Amino acid sequence: TIDSRTGAWVRSLLERKPTRVVTVAIANKTARTAWALLAKGENYRAAPAI
Repeated sequence: TIDSRTGAWVRSLLERKPTRVVTVAIANKTARTAWALLAKGENYRAAPAI
């Protein structure tokens, strides 16, 4: 299991949406995160597990 904020988000999406839609949502979230990091010149800091 994934014990993180993102894992909880993915599980909640999977309860409501088809798998392919969730896959696209994950890719979109990852791309937006990568773009923001590159645009701001920052390093990724994962949120602590809940």
